[in-house]
Amino acid sequence: AAGGVAFADGDGDDDEDDDELCSTCLEPYDAVSNPRMWTKCGHHFHYQCVVSWLERKETCPICETRIDADELELRS
Repeated sequence: AAGGVAFADGDGDDDEDDDELCSTCLEPYDAVSNPRMWTKCGHHFHYQCVVSWLERKETCPICETRIDADELELRS
């Protein structure tokens, strides 16, 4: 690890990988059984992950923008 910082794939560019994982559970998306749902603030999560989160809080897990489960959008 250069300078005390370790990266998962060694090159420090994990942005593409982040787009394929739910920010809540860190599991990949599956278009059929566990799709990516988008919030109005532009973040994405598994549907069940974000609904479970919204049972406890009324804000986005990433940026804390107020969101509602009815506002979630399925996008590919």
